[in-house]
This record gives sequence, structure tokens and C-alpha cells, in this order.
Amino acid sequence: MPKHPLDTFFSPDSIAIIGASRDDKKIPGMLLTFLRRNGFAGEVYPVNPSYDSIGDLRCYPSIASIGAPVDLAIVIIPARAVLPALQECAAAGAKNAIVISSGFAEEGGERAGIQAEIAQLANRTGMRISGPNAEGFYNEPQRIAATFSPTVDVKPDAPRLLVSPPSLMR
Repeated sequence: MPKHPLDTFFSPDSIAIIGASRDDKKIPGMLLTFLRRNGFAGEVYPVNPSYDSIGDLRCYPSIASIGAPVDLAIVIIPARAVLPALQECAAAGAKNAIVISSGFAEEGGERAGIQAEIAQLANRTGMRISGPNAEGFYNEPQRIAATFSPTVDVKPDAPRLLVSPPSLMR
């Protein structure tokens, strides 16, 4: 059966976290922690030129230095650096991106223009981009916690329960 064009977005085989951090109390670190705790089975590539590694993962200085296909890039860096990072993602062949970073159209002025440039980049390259100001998503069947939402914070050895809304339990 042919794959759907959005499969690489919602069911990626590889994820790069641009701006990954060792501090799991801050959003960039939470993204990596939640992705791993939920048991994502694909490749995870932390990207941050400040680190050689994060935990047991090699950390890359740029997405271009990964040297392997990236289905989804999660971007959590200062707003001024987002457009160049997305341009690098497109040049490296990343198919999709989620921009968690904020500080764009909601601030008006020049920042709104940067958001428009992000949209132009998506149109020009075909890269699917969610955001800026995105929270990400959670794909329970594939165990993909591409979000910083604390609702996906799986505690080690805790049972994984799915609860249906009361309207679905009738």
C-alpha cells in the first residue's frame, strides 16, 4: 500500500531536535526526554553546536552534519535563527518541520515578515512546516511524543493507559 504524503510527518522514521538541550526542565530538553521516554523506535538526532553528546546520544552541530535522512525536524531555537535553520533543513532534505519557537507574527513588525518568509520557504521547497508557536503532536500508536506537553510525560515503568471520553464509553 502506498504511503500517505503526511506519513513522514506524523509517523517519522527519524527526528532531529534543533536546539536540543541537556536541561529536561526547559522545553528543548523536555522534547528530547519525552520523545525517548515514550519509546520512539526511530532515529533521534539532537542538534546543538554547544554539545558533543546529550545523554547517550551523539549531538550534531547542524542538521547538515547528520549525514542521514531526517523525516521530521523539531525546531526550538531563538526566533532570529529559525529561518536560517529551516533553510538548512530544506537543503539537507528534511521533509517536515515543527517550529516550537515563538516570537513571530504575534509580535508584529519585522517578526511577522520572518513568519511570511517561513511560509514562502515551505511553498518553494515543498517542506511541510507546522508553526511557529506550535506545540507539536502526540502519536500514541507509534509512541511519538513530538511535543513538550507534560501530558505525555511517561514515568519510567508506569502503565500506559488510554482513557476514552465518557461519550465514547457508552
